[in-house]
Amino acid sequence: MVKPTKMRNRQIYRASQALRSKQVSANLSSGLRSKYGRRSIRVVEGDTVMIKRGEYADVPGKVEKIDVESGRISVAGVKKEKAKGDKFDVMIHASNVLVTGLNLSDQRRRDKIGATGEYETDETAGGPGAGAAAAAATTDGAATTDDERLQAGTPEGVEAGAELPDGAEATTDEADEDRQADDVQDGDRAEDNDTDADGDTDGGAEDNEDGDAGGDHGESQSSDDGQADKTKQDRPGDEAQW
Repeated sequence: MVKPTKMRNRQIYRASQALRSKQVSANLSSGLRSKYGRRSIRVVEGDTVMIKRGEYADVPGKVEKIDVESGRISVAGVKKEKAKGDKFDVMIHASNVLVTGLNLSDQRRRDKIGATGEYETDETAGGPGAGAAAAAATTDGAATTDDERLQAGTPEGVEAGAELPDGAEATTDEADEDRQADDVQDGDRAEDNDTDADGDTDGGAEDNEDGDAGGDHGESQSSDDGQADKTKQDRPGDEAQW
């Protein structure tokens, strides 16, 4: 029979590096536990965990660093601030966290637990969050269908791709005809405005031309009268009479 002190020294104080590495393990979430048929797993960098005990309980995050000697890990976002303002990581013991996401980039880890893919979460494994994820996916699909119906011009309450009733088709055609008639009326108004503007401009130009013609006629007539008076003054017979 091995004494308790001797067993304690072998497991904790005098443990080998390989044994210490195995002790950095944490419990799996319910979804991952039911899928892979194991209760716990060795934590690696890149796993997603949820802190279950201590000051930072219920805080999720990814594992950034692992200290094999102390069996503690650092979680992203879990930091404390020094008096000078610097921040440092808070090391959480691996037994105080719950693994909710597995980093399966290592082929040996995938082969050991029988997993496929690069990453596995509690939701994808069928855990408690899977129902919410499925509902969100369904909602997104319904929203996409509504958007497609609106873009296609399908009336509300009618499925996309279904044949429309005769009344609905007539209503749509009448609306299109009214819209086209409005466009034609707007075009006629624009043409009338352009015609009025052109008429005013041409009338002004004609008035200017008439004014110029009248001025030229008056100037030519005045010149003729002055030339006639000069001719009368130059006649020799007129000087003899006077």
